[in-house]
Amino acid sequence: MKRKMNKKELKAVRLILGLQQQEFADILGVSKGHLSRTESNGKDSYDVSDKLDELVKYKLNAMEINVVEILELAKKRGMLK
Repeated sequence: MKRKMNKKELKAVRLILGLQQQEFADILGVSKGHLSRTESNGKDSYDVSDKLDELVKYKLNAMEINVVEILELAKKRGMLK
């Protein structure tokens, strides 16, 4: 996947993998708070940074998880449009 993931896609990846925010944050090496603010849409939320996007793709690839397939599954389950 060449383009950067958005907030909904980031959250969908985590949910499809069956992970809580803390578990996903631990895998990525970021704080739960950072992940939470990135996934949310509130006034204090973050956009998905290039660094976080690359980190997610790198870690999933290292675990032999295909990001594109995960996102397609999320679409089939109605998590993404």
